[in-house]
Amino acid sequence: MGYERKATRFPVNFSSTFAGEQLAGQGTITNVSVGGCSVESTITLTVKSILGLHINIPDSHRPLEIDQATVR
Repeated sequence: MGYERKATRFPVNFSSTFAGEQLAGQGTITNVSVGGCSVESTITLTVKSILGLHINIPDSHRPLEIDQATVR
């Protein structure tokens, strides 16, 4: 039995930065949905870590700021 997503994911290519208590870095948002997003990064993130996330949306003057995101 496979896992079914609750929300459709949409492919994107947005640069991002993230920071938590013990790390900070940059990544690329590769898809988004109502319930979350996927980030590709050279930094390994620990499951259940709490991070702040800034997503750079093209043609926007300011990044989308997520105060708390949980790594899954």
